[in-house]
Amino acid sequence: MSDAPSPRSKFANRKRKQRVRGYGEGTVYEFERQLPSGAIWRGYRAKRSIKHGERSIRVVGQGKTRQEALANLERNITRRRIALAELPQSYIRLTEPEEARTVGRVLDDWLSYQRSRIGVDSWKGYEAKVRLYLRPALGKTPVRLLTRDDVEDYIHSTLPATVPYNRTTPLGKSAIRAIYWTLSAALDFALQRGWVDRNVAKGVEPPQRRKPTRQERDQLYKAARWTAQHTIKKLEKRDDRARWLLTFLGLRQGEVLGLRCSSVKPKSGTRSARLVIDAQLKVRNMSHGCGDYNDADHAWPCGK
Repeated sequence: MSDAPSPRSKFANRKRKQRVRGYGEGTVYEFERQLPSGAIWRGYRAKRSIKHGERSIRVVGQGKTRQEALANLERNITRRRIALAELPQSYIRLTEPEEARTVGRVLDDWLSYQRSRIGVDSWKGYEAKVRLYLRPALGKTPVRLLTRDDVEDYIHSTLPATVPYNRTTPLGKSAIRAIYWTLSAALDFALQRGWVDRNVAKGVEPPQRRKPTRQERDQLYKAARWTAQHTIKKLEKRDDRARWLLTFLGLRQGEVLGLRCSSVKPKSGTRSARLVIDAQLKVRNMSHGCGDYNDADHAWPCGK
């Protein structure tokens, strides 16, 4: 057997050209972007247009390499087709971070976000709905895999048959509607942060309020004609009559109880005065009674 080296190909130093992408496969190109720190980031961007009816929708994917950009493009196309209801939600292949971001985690993040933005009673009402109903039923589902059918089945089948621990009758329409709006608000929160492509709850119709009959409306209109005169007559000898009479101005009870002498502002040049509402008293009616809520354990000190 000869030890002589094999002849070198005359094409050994020639660089292989990238395959030309065919019609409908989109395009891939290299680009660079300046980061806020001043550094230059270089990567690849892939684009392709998809048809949806008569519309042409452009989808983009990018990555550090050409292959990564193409993979992200295909993934984004799948997500867009799911958002357009052309494919079922099961077509999504989740990454590890997306599998870890469950509906329960989104609800917890939303509650933490809202805690400093809304009143204490409002927040505790949302927290109770999440803890008692939403997290036990939907909490373990990755939020990207939550479908409209899941929400519809939960709102219209599961909740109407749910009996709260302190009652003997199932949940009413008002309670179910409040739970629905809590879930929808949390999914809007996820949509704003790019964790989902759409709010699947928006396609579900919550239970509607019962509209009053014509006879009931007529009774309310008749009562409105004499309620004020009847109330004034009943309050004539009461020391706190001003508290109740001010409600006819449209004030809430907390606003009336929060009034101070400084709330009465005289009008310049006249003998009249105006009432300025700058404070109100609120009653905490959602207190659990055993201490502060533990956000990490999702429980009160008593364990409930």
